[in-house]
Order: sequence, then C-alpha cells, then structure tokens
Amino acid sequence: MSTSPLLLSALCLGLVAGCARSASPESAPMTHSPKSSVPSENASEDSAGTALGKPQSYLVRDSGIRCFAPPCPSFLAVPSGKSDKEGIQIHEVDFSAVVATQDKKDELMSAAGSKSGLKVEAVISQRKNAGPGGDASVLNVQRVFE
Repeated sequence: MSTSPLLLSALCLGLVAGCARSASPESAPMTHSPKSSVPSENASEDSAGTALGKPQSYLVRDSGIRCFAPPCPSFLAVPSGKSDKEGIQIHEVDFSAVVATQDKKDELMSAAGSKSGLKVEAVISQRKNAGPGGDASVLNVQRVFE
C-alpha cells in the first residue's frame, strides 16, 4: 500500500479544517492597528446591526491591510482633527447616497482607496456576519468634500 493517497488525504483534510475556521483575534498576528471598527459613540444600533446616528466628517483612505477572507478592513476613516492612531478600520465604503454618475462614484472610490484619501461626511454602520472574517464596518457616505 502506498502512503501517497494517505498523505494527500491528510493534507486535504487539514486544508479544509483550516479554511472552515474563522481566525480568532487571539490567533491573528499582531500588527499596529488603529481603533477597532466600532461605530461612533453617538450612534445607536438597530436590530439589523446598523448604526443610526449623526453624520461626522472623516478622511477616508487606504489602510494598507489586505486579507484572504472578507470582510477586510481595507480603509481607515480618521475623524476630522484626529490622528491616524484614532482612525477607525472600515471594511466597505458605500457611496449610494451620493448623487453622482457611476463614473464619478468610481473616481471617488479610487480617491478613497489612495494614500492621500478623500474627505467625506458619513455615518458608520455594522453589518453582522458579512463573511468568514466576521462583521463588517460600512462607511455610509452622505456628502463628499472636494
């Protein structure tokens, strides 16, 4: 009997078991991270898991974080007048409330994903169970400052 099929089966089983588990914060590698992705203090949560509150000004930019499993905190929303250390990790930027053409919204998304960023007025909401990585923070843009 050959050991190759047995070894291949063990590797496949290990791969499936490893991918099925979501990483817990304790097992994740520690990197310098800003504040966790939590809605602002003046936001109240409804039963769907979204935050309802007063829009605030943020500088939203690329966080430099890349992930294998969604949701991924690819953006950093820094409240006006605060430092990057006080920024909030954002998984998704939603421009649906902004009245603009799709080309303009694509341009705004590119600016938000750049290192220099984009200044916006927005509300942060939470989407529960957004993927294998857990909950997602969504920056719901109300207005863009150009």
